[in-house]
Amino acid sequence: MSNNFQGDRIHASIGRSFIQMFKQEIKEMGLYIMKNFVVCPNNMKLKTKDHTFKLMFTHKTIVDEIHDPHFNMCIFKFRTYEQLSNPQEFDNTELFDVIGEIVSYEDVESIKQDDNIRMYMNIEIHFVKCFT
Repeated sequence: MSNNFQGDRIHASIGRSFIQMFKQEIKEMGLYIMKNFVVCPNNMKLKTKDHTFKLMFTHKTIVDEIHDPHFNMCIFKFRTYEQLSNPQEFDNTELFDVIGEIVSYEDVESIKQDDNIRMYMNIEIHFVKCFT
């Protein structure tokens, strides 16, 4: 097998009607080859990835686990203290990772977004500014 991976990330969605079909096949930190999915514009308001497109699983999607010790499994997208402090570098439509401690949180709220009801929780995180 060729190692011509591009190293980009893309959001993939599995509709509720297909969850049971893929629940046992896909495991966290697994590496998979997927076939027969739909590529569509990533026009979600809250993006998990800044990629232009997203993948949608269908009843014809095939998922096969592979093992490649040379594949880069870096799964985090960290933001620095400076990026979080600078509004020009902070994109609040994309999810990212930080290391910190949750010091307070509020009750879960329901917000209607388009035709869907989304659940949100405001949290306060304290993290240490690291010097390198």
